[in-house]
Amino acid sequence: MKKLLFLPLLMLAACQSPQVAQMPNAMPAQIQTRANTQVRQAAATQGLETMPLTSKVADDEAKRLAEAWSPNAVLTHVMGRMITASGQPHATQGSWTFSFIDKTSPDKALQIVFKLRMKPEVRALTRSQLPQSEPLEIRAWGLDSDRAVLKAKQFFGTVSLRQMELTQDVNGTLVWSFEGKPLLDAMHGRPYEPLR
Repeated sequence: MKKLLFLPLLMLAACQSPQVAQMPNAMPAQIQTRANTQVRQAAATQGLETMPLTSKVADDEAKRLAEAWSPNAVLTHVMGRMITASGQPHATQGSWTFSFIDKTSPDKALQIVFKLRMKPEVRALTRSQLPQSEPLEIRAWGLDSDRAVLKAKQFFGTVSLRQMELTQDVNGTLVWSFEGKPLLDAMHGRPYEPLR
């Protein structure tokens, strides 16, 4: 019985290329991880056309593009125009715009605009052209746009979705604002209450 089990393993080893056969045990896992990462990155770019374009989905791609522009890119502002009840841009008029600065070159700025079923539009700007140029405490962003729309309607009834913004108050709290009115704590989804 042992000989029968050993024979297929021996045949498999003989079929391996010399490079694979000589690799240490950890290498195949590293190659697999690298391949998985490449597939995920390709899927992230290609998937934008088929995935729901909520603010968090757009944010993942915006970060990737901003890091290619500068490894020191920092998000400063998120703006949604003509957002639908599903938390996505309107099919023809809506968009998500992400603004970044380069921490090491303070005057350099970047905006990335996402529209449904279109490739992101990348614009090089100066910091003075941004709507907000101070870095956001983005770790405190837990509420995606689809849930933010639901929560805003739950707490406040009818809300305008012509403009949604992710901003930060003077205390560092991330806030979802609708038409310039800060309504929701962007981490917990509770009604926003400024600290006194």
